[in-house]
Amino acid sequence: MARTLALPLIALAIAAPAATAPTFKRDPLFSDEERAAILAYWSEPGRYEAAPAVDAKGAKKWVARYTSQGSIWIRELYRLRADGKVIPTKTPEAQNEQQRKWDAWVEARCQLDKWQAEQDAAKNLAIELGLAEPTQPTRERPADPGEMPSDLLEVLPPPPAFYAAVVPYVHSVAFEDDAVTYEDNVTVPHKYAYYRFEQGVRSGGIKVADRAAPYIALLLERAEIGETERKVFSAVSLLEGGFDSVNTYDTGFVSVGFIQFASLSTGSGSLGAVLLSMKTKAPEAFQEHFRRFGVDVTSDGFLAVLDPTTGVEAVGPEANKRIIADKRLVAVFQRAGRLSTDFNVAQLATAKQLYYPIDDELRVEFGGKVLTCRVREVFKSEAGLATLMDRKVNTGKLEPLGEYLYDLVAQTGITDLKEASKWEWALTRAMAYRVNYLDLATLSQPARLDIALSRGSNPRDKRGGGGGEE
Repeated sequence: MARTLALPLIALAIAAPAATAPTFKRDPLFSDEERAAILAYWSEPGRYEAAPAVDAKGAKKWVARYTSQGSIWIRELYRLRADGKVIPTKTPEAQNEQQRKWDAWVEARCQLDKWQAEQDAAKNLAIELGLAEPTQPTRERPADPGEMPSDLLEVLPPPPAFYAAVVPYVHSVAFEDDAVTYEDNVTVPHKYAYYRFEQGVRSGGIKVADRAAPYIALLLERAEIGETERKVFSAVSLLEGGFDSVNTYDTGFVSVGFIQFASLSTGSGSLGAVLLSMKTKAPEAFQEHFRRFGVDVTSDGFLAVLDPTTGVEAVGPEANKRIIADKRLVAVFQRAGRLSTDFNVAQLATAKQLYYPIDDELRVEFGGKVLTCRVREVFKSEAGLATLMDRKVNTGKLEPLGEYLYDLVAQTGITDLKEASKWEWALTRAMAYRVNYLDLATLSQPARLDIALSRGSNPRDKRGGGGGEE
């Protein structure tokens, strides 16, 4: 499998077409008998334990950790220089001397906050151990950056603390046939823009590439994914995650699976689509791996859970909150990714349905005429398809392809949109997002016919598509 680059999980937290959060009252999803059985299961001794993390000496593990509020502030800073849109895995560079000065102040403030959190953690540990002074060695205090630049203060409020002293909790969940352990307050990259939930957890799971080859072949066959599609999936780094990976700390809210199918703020998203696919096609397996533990999905694709402690049902955004807070519900998803073939087939099939772009319609209005065709009639190379899939995986849509096609039609005068295939190389180059797949020798490439393309000044293409979170 061709590896393009190592990507953090957030880069793969993908979005399905946006859904509207449920606001009306729903009938109960679980019967009284099911509710009683689920509560009885989770109340059994040893099913769930949570305790503060401890160090080698058995003392609470006080550490300095990045804060979600600091992350939100950083996100807004990045948005100022990226027209509101930040490409996953890429930090928007400062565009001028003013922004470089802002960055220098923010970096200095981050370092000072981190140092202070380290001091607080050392003091708290000393108090716990009954010591008069901390015994841990401390690094030199970073320089104080002073007051926030006045011109930055005009566009953003003062930042919260970027770091805080915390004690992570260790959460252990045991099923009759599997067990998992998580630690909250996860570590994230410096000045990470997507961290949202300190109580969230993550687990990378078992990489698809490390699963037995015959098993993966079976999954691909059942999901009707052919060799070309597999090569494109691999090129977009889609087969490097784990079917059992989970992440509940970032802007995806609840993200699960080999490309981090995300529930997003509505509690639906592509994760809801995966669950609905499995529930529809393999209801017995869905009962075995989800419903009997208190996890379900509504007929319109919203997550639904039964609180393992109170028995209260929650749907959509409220289900998000319950899953993030209760690691037993997180563990249900991870167990399914490890043990359920039907869940893994649903992941692959949903990825193909939502993000493989070959049958998407392309549409351009120009000169009083409407030109249409399918992606497959313009993008015929694996490199071209990988480029478009990379866009869909990370943004949920193919924009701004319509604008480039409009510009191409205006320049060349073509009257059949299928003729745009002659310039597939130029279109692919223009649509490159995280990676330039034209440089990947393992993929078939379009013939090179160059043309200067820009995003049309008056594009009329209105092809729809779902938007990503934030």
